Amino acid sequence: PISPPSPVQITVNDPFFVAPNPATNYTIIKAPEQWKDKVNIQLMDANGRLVKSVLMEGLVHELDFENDLAPGNYYLNFYKEDGSFLQQSKLIKMNKQ
Repeated sequence: PISPPSPVQITVNDPFFVAPNPATNYTIIKAPEQWKDKVNIQLMDANGRLVKSVLMEGLVHELDFENDLAPGNYYLNFYKEDGSFLQQSKLIKMNKQ
């Protein structure tokens, strides 16, 4: 008899989804459905300076930056509450058309 194949473990590189990106005045961050922990999100500019830090406590978070963020390239760094790194996503801030 042939045994069934063992299940394949699929890992997602970036568990947190960021959209719209490029963005003009806000972006929505979505955690995976099974996510239960709080997440510290740091918005960093292209030079590595901290621009904004927020605590994401649910599965969806709206990050509003219309008036306090100049157009350019930014990075969102995601950390667990214990400080362990989860993900980095590039965010492009654009002017309103």
